[in-house]
Amino acid sequence: MKFYLLFLKAKEHHNSVARFLESRGMIEDALEVATDPDYRFELSIQLGRLEIARLELAEQCMKHAMDLSGLLLLYSSLGDAEGIATLASLSKEQGKNNVAFLCLFMLGKLEDCLQLLLESNRIPEAALMARSYLPSKVSEMVAIWRKDLNRLELAEQCMKHAMDLSGLLLLYSSLGDAEGIATLPSLSKEQGKNNVAFLCLFVLGKLEDCLQLLLESNRIPEAALMARSYLPSKVSEMVAIWRKDLNRRCLSSCSGLFESC
Repeated sequence: MKFYLLFLKAKEHHNSVARFLESRGMIEDALEVATDPDYRFELSIQLGRLEIARLELAEQCMKHAMDLSGLLLLYSSLGDAEGIATLASLSKEQGKNNVAFLCLFMLGKLEDCLQLLLESNRIPEAALMARSYLPSKVSEMVAIWRKDLNRLELAEQCMKHAMDLSGLLLLYSSLGDAEGIATLPSLSKEQGKNNVAFLCLFVLGKLEDCLQLLLESNRIPEAALMARSYLPSKVSEMVAIWRKDLNRRCLSSCSGLFESC
């Protein structure tokens, strides 16, 4: 048994022990013990272990750039459970809950995954996860989900009463409620909220209806540009309408000029 292993339980001694080993020419053992990234980089270069040196450098670059997804890929490929655990906390601090979730899932911390989903207001996903991985939590998650649905229904009723069409669009979109979104375009048009009506139609993939709404709203340049991006078969028709509208505007401007003279 290597004598320095006796000191390894206390992490604060790792680098001191590593430097002692290096001074005795035991570079390989020093690299095994060292935890400081810069020091490990130096030892790797001394040993010609360029693959380790590159990984250490990549890790430092990703930390500096806060590339949390890159760090997750690096740690998971190395099987570095300690690095993944540290990354989970850092990701939560940075608001990158998707990365934090993956870290916790890889570590097998399923209850922490469930709690993170609840904290992120991803209640349906929490209920589905409980069903798949934590059956003992299903009834609790379903109760929370039901309570959340009641709250959403109340919010929906309040927004309908207040004619908050933008709020309703946001609510239905977050729930993936295509039927709810489909009720909004006609109501939005009645209320003169053509911007909301357009978004609803676009979310539903009704591009020709979007185009028609732009024309009805006299947003002819926007209609031509939309046709160019999404409905190439309509481009020539839209350009013709745009050209006709430009001619009409020019004639109107000229008439006004002659009248003033």
